[in-house]
Amino acid sequence: MMALVHSHYSLQAGVVSPQAWVQAAAARGYRSLALADVDGLYGAVEFAQAARRQGLQAIIGAMLEWTPGRWYTALVKTAAGYRQLCRLLTARHTWPRFTLAQAASQGGIDELIFLSRSSEVLAGLSALVAPESLYALPCLADAVGSRQPFLWSALASSHPSVWIPDAWLLEESDRTVFDCLGALRHRRGRSGGLDLSHPGSLLPEALAWSRRHPDRRAAEAIMASCVFEFSFGQPLLPRLALPGRRTAPQHLELLSRQGLERRYPRGHARRARAEQRLGKELEVVIAKGIADYFLYVHDIVAFARGEDIPVGVRGSAAACILSYLLGFTECCPIEHDLYFERFLNPGRRDYPDIDLDIADVRRDEVVDFCYRRWGADHVAMVATVQCYRERGARRDAARLLGLSRERLERLEAGLEACPDLERLTAMLTGRPRHL
Repeated sequence: MMALVHSHYSLQAGVVSPQAWVQAAAARGYRSLALADVDGLYGAVEFAQAARRQGLQAIIGAMLEWTPGRWYTALVKTAAGYRQLCRLLTARHTWPRFTLAQAASQGGIDELIFLSRSSEVLAGLSALVAPESLYALPCLADAVGSRQPFLWSALASSHPSVWIPDAWLLEESDRTVFDCLGALRHRRGRSGGLDLSHPGSLLPEALAWSRRHPDRRAAEAIMASCVFEFSFGQPLLPRLALPGRRTAPQHLELLSRQGLERRYPRGHARRARAEQRLGKELEVVIAKGIADYFLYVHDIVAFARGEDIPVGVRGSAAACILSYLLGFTECCPIEHDLYFERFLNPGRRDYPDIDLDIADVRRDEVVDFCYRRWGADHVAMVATVQCYRERGARRDAARLLGLSRERLERLEAGLEACPDLERLTAMLTGRPRHL
């Protein structure tokens, strides 16, 4: 049995964490769970890890808007499908006028499965998607007095129906927060087209759902097609394309030997210690498989220094003689008794970071260089999810209640009490808000 869910990583829309969805799905009898958040994959890894711990099949997806108020869901079938969905979401966020047709022509969508409850969206998707990868979700009955609790948007078309819950809520009490977030989206001028007027918006028991809707053929087909899994514990390290037949370890040794001649010319008091230490560090770095990483950083630092952009390494990477020889730092680790093992040692299982400090007023120049040097397909910006803190939650709660700034200041000063404000504040605090 399969269910489709949406987590609080549907920013300013979802209310349930991926972990809570997985635990509830397992307890309610589901074997497979698909997570499809609005316009993003921010909760995908957390969700997949939680599902693996619970023994559930985790299907990764995302929810996108076709036209205002009309949505579709894309689910990943394979690793190629995951790459396609990532490109699709990137286009969704960066193109001024995003269309699925244009995105499909550039990045492909053949390794994705599409679901929608809108007949308009299904008709549009049918021109882009293979019939076996397109399904209709349940919607409410249009006919008054229908004997069935709902009809299916697929009944009047050729699209097969997939009888699965499409849940935003775990418990009925989640509805209040969902409605609050919807009101906040509306106040900010964002799409308010998310609603819960469809069957399964509150996750039911799997047995009760299957008794009511016994046709599971489409759901089983989706579960069989969606085989993608994250390769946790298997590092995907960048590999630098080098001219000729030189390997990354060979090129790193060449550059570091050149740096050795500059920093510790023959006759230098620390030359012998530097040579010994360089040999040891190269051995560990190459064995760990991160020679390419040092070369990437070398290119970035070389560009910054060539453009007179202040740059320097910080943290434990400054303890490497490699960092000193490659120009990442001006601090000699031998002179200052810095230990390479703080950065990396043969017993370390995870991978180290080389953190660079770059002048903030010229940071964008370095970012632009990275995109030019390696291309947009190989460079990504890292984001963090900002959650509501109590003060911000209180301010948004006050907006929902229509409280004036003066009234809010009196409440924050303890001069008045407002139970509704405190209740809404508590509901919002700790929830993801924005990137």
